[in-house]
Amino acid sequence: MHETTPSLIHLWTWSGAFFGYRWDDNLWTYTGHHVGYLEGNTVFSLKGRYLGEIVAQRLLVNDTRKPERSVVVIQRPRHVTVPQLAALTHNSLYPGIEDFPLAETFET
Repeated sequence: MHETTPSLIHLWTWSGAFFGYRWDDNLWTYTGHHVGYLEGNTVFSLKGRYLGEIVAQRLLVNDTRKPERSVVVIQRPRHVTVPQLAALTHNSLYPGIEDFPLAETFET
């Protein structure tokens, strides 16, 4: 059996704000707050609600997918904190696409 090492992938919102990272199939803010999990590149909240998706290391919300639901998962304890990286260039929003909430939205 071949074991793989978990991978940390940095993520930004569609508008370019640094959000945090994907560690295996979980989404974390840069402060290590567990906010969701992934099924493929689709992000669900811990309560199973569609949050968005990942496209080229950017998080966005597809309005047509908002009704989607998945399973509920238990929030994990705080995780690795990473330095807040510089913002990227702003991507234009298109009809039916929203920017992903900022990391700070999930900190309360």
